Amino acid sequence: MVLGRTRSGKTVFMARLYHALWRHDNKFQIVMKAHTGEGHNFYAAMWADLSAGRWPGATTANKQHAFTLSFRDQMFTLVMCDYPGEVFSRAFMGDASSLGPAEQELLGNLQRAEALLVCVDPAVAFNSSRPDAKYQETTDQDFGLAEALRQLRLQPGGSQVPVALVVTKCDAYTHAIKSFGSLDAFVEHFYPNLLQVSSSNRCGVFPASAVKVRRSVTASNRPDWSGNYRFVVEPLKACLVRIWKRREQAEKAEIEARKRENTIRQEHEAEATERKEKWKVRLVIVISVAFAVLAIGGLLLFFVKNNSDVVR
Repeated sequence: MVLGRTRSGKTVFMARLYHALWRHDNKFQIVMKAHTGEGHNFYAAMWADLSAGRWPGATTANKQHAFTLSFRDQMFTLVMCDYPGEVFSRAFMGDASSLGPAEQELLGNLQRAEALLVCVDPAVAFNSSRPDAKYQETTDQDFGLAEALRQLRLQPGGSQVPVALVVTKCDAYTHAIKSFGSLDAFVEHFYPNLLQVSSSNRCGVFPASAVKVRRSVTASNRPDWSGNYRFVVEPLKACLVRIWKRREQAEKAEIEARKRENTIRQEHEAEATERKEKWKVRLVIVISVAFAVLAIGGLLLFFVKNNSDVVR
């Protein structure tokens, strides 16, 4: 599952991810296929917009697109949930007793997640100290995401779910992030709660750049879809490797359990067969002894009878 607050860059991140993986001849050994033609067309239209230098529009309603992933001869499902910012806020920061269908759907997907890609926008962190900073954006990305991960960890098996932290738009904030010494230091400074709650099975922190940004003649930032992208597939692959290993371990454990069950069953069957054979031997001995006794008794009667006739 891909999770992030509104305007965290997750939609463009997913567009690039799908563009990189939907062809079978891609270099990442992962094949990604939309479950529906509608889902494929949604991202194909986004590719066209980004190629034309247009950013996707703001999300105004819940959208959910599911994809099948093929990796190392196993199949996985990736769910991309796109939702307005207020849905995220209500789901993870609102009153749990008054959640609507949109929030319930988001929470349901989170509870079923086998892995989680968490998108965070460095712009929110860097702008949080500015007087004009948007309070809701800051709290959503700080408290809201940490609360989402906390709820995931509380689910049965939630501590085993791999989490990848994806710092989006890193191409635009390379120098600012480097001022902290490293990406890890930047995340530790701004998101200690997020790091703490994801620590049990974190795949890593990834500096993603889905598109390059260029300044147009009107001084506005526009997407450059033709530019190189970085660390878009790697977070997904890191999670898939963790899930694949867990499945392999579970499969091996199941095979070993079946072997033990077969061994125990064979031992029980062998013991039962041995008991039957022993009873058969005992029965043969008893019958043989009985026949022997009858034969001896018959002979004795025969001799006694003959002796009595001789005496007469």
